[in-house]
Amino acid sequence: MLRNLISGLGLLLASAGAVAAQQEVAVEVLALGDGLEAIVADPAGLLLQGDGQISLIAPGPEVRVLAEARLSPEAFTWTLSGGGAAPVIEMETADGELAVAMAAPGTRPASARARSGPSLFRGRPSAAAQHEVRIRDHAGHRYRVSPVLDGLRVRIDDADESLHLPAACASEQSLGWGLGYEMSARLVVPWFAFAETDGRDGLEILYRDGPLFRVQALGAGGAVGANRAWGRAPAAESTEVVRFDQRVPPLLRDFDGDGLDDLVHLDPGGGYVFVYRGRGRGLAETEAREPDQIFNVGGHALWRSLADVDGDGRLDLIVLSMSKMNVVAQVNVMRAGSLPVRLFCRRQKENGDFEASTLWNASLELPFELAITRNLRRVRFRSPLLVIGQVEGRARLLATRRGRCALLEQDGNDWREIVPVPELLLEDGHWSDPFDAPRGDFDGDGRTEVLLLGREVEGTRDRLLRVELP
Repeated sequence: MLRNLISGLGLLLASAGAVAAQQEVAVEVLALGDGLEAIVADPAGLLLQGDGQISLIAPGPEVRVLAEARLSPEAFTWTLSGGGAAPVIEMETADGELAVAMAAPGTRPASARARSGPSLFRGRPSAAAQHEVRIRDHAGHRYRVSPVLDGLRVRIDDADESLHLPAACASEQSLGWGLGYEMSARLVVPWFAFAETDGRDGLEILYRDGPLFRVQALGAGGAVGANRAWGRAPAAESTEVVRFDQRVPPLLRDFDGDGLDDLVHLDPGGGYVFVYRGRGRGLAETEAREPDQIFNVGGHALWRSLADVDGDGRLDLIVLSMSKMNVVAQVNVMRAGSLPVRLFCRRQKENGDFEASTLWNASLELPFELAITRNLRRVRFRSPLLVIGQVEGRARLLATRRGRCALLEQDGNDWREIVPVPELLLEDGHWSDPFDAPRGDFDGDGRTEVLLLGREVEGTRDRLLRVELP
């Protein structure tokens, strides 16, 4: 059982004794196990997935398991619904939906229920079930969204009738690329998220339908509102025979502070970053505005994030990119086991736009391993790359540079090492979420902490680490 793997509290793995106390980095083991798969931050607490089980944990000064539930071996995705003393894990399987109540350790769950119905998923899952937010409680009603073969299905409460949102679900054949991604045909599931786009009462679903982002309004009391175009998602034309296409989900957040959700969308292969501001968008039912801003990174766009890195209280745009490579360069990178990347920061201006020029950039490395199976090639990164924030206007990163993993601080046009953290550079393994690991002040001591889940090779133990930063 996963609760038996929660151990190691108080074990200090690393600290920087040669520097002042305020510059120490402490690395602490929160959990050990052979099948830890994911750690998810949720308003109810932290959800740890492993060994076919979900545990709700409170990682304070004393780690506690609040509740747990078993995942179905047929589950493709799962999400947490409800709250309080008996949260519920809702799973999507090939036969429909399955719900299991979480229970305190050592007790039996209070209830379980299932609902059959058409599903996008078929066969058996090829990997561990993934966490997706598919359920939202609003104004006394519960909304459930599920991908189906021709779009999205929205159900309100437990009604038999549902709302169907047509959206493109296509089969795509990937030809491959030297540093890896899926090498076989796959279904492309429409992206969607619960959003706030018009400032009115009610709930909305923002989703991707081919080249468009669309909004479906769900009014107060469970009423179905209008469906309207929200934004156009341009796709770069490419003449490459083999095109790099790492899928990065859009980033939805009110980054300009006007109360409406904004969106950052990447075209990884084309190297484009599209920025959509929420205000005034999506008022027409048939027309869709182009992105408010478009940036090109001059290579491949790998990831995106938002953080205040200059101390002005506004969120700045962070983009991770890599240069395009010919076959010889790809082979050399694979031999070295380290991918050269650049991290760019564009400052947010007072009007909410991002500056066209970069505030700073950093040349870094991403040590990686190449996972190869019968039908899959995928890069898995052996060290994290996290934008921590800023101290006195100087940005801080947790990253690998010149072969050393360390906490770095901006020093003019360069970066200086504050303190090394060698334990975060895995020799034989990878981090499950190297860019967006959960962070916060989990033990209440006023210092930022990052939770990292390390997946080791067969025969060793996976581990969940808490990294406390100065």
